[in-house]
Amino acid sequence: MQKSLLRERARVFKALAHPVRLRLVEELRGGPVCVCELAALFPIGLPAISKHLGLLREAGVVAVRKEGTRSIHSLVMPCMLESFACIDRLILERLDEQESLRGQMRERVTA
Repeated sequence: MQKSLLRERARVFKALAHPVRLRLVEELRGGPVCVCELAALFPIGLPAISKHLGLLREAGVVAVRKEGTRSIHSLVMPCMLESFACIDRLILERLDEQESLRGQMRERVTA
């Protein structure tokens, strides 16, 4: 695989590697949203949200358009949500396995 493609993939994953940015992508799943509406969903200020959105924009995950003074963001990579679903399934499988192990250990301790 070409190094440039790997670098670009890494850039996208790096942009996603923060809980706030992951939630921003989730919030954009329903369609374009004003940055002011997104900022209202987080306990951090508008400048911080704008910075996170900027990193997602630079990586090509989201796009922005202006409507007067409003900045409207939209998801450019909706296929990213499929990746989230895959990751969520794997996490749930691991949790189920851990819970099963806990149950087995409890049975041994109480026996």
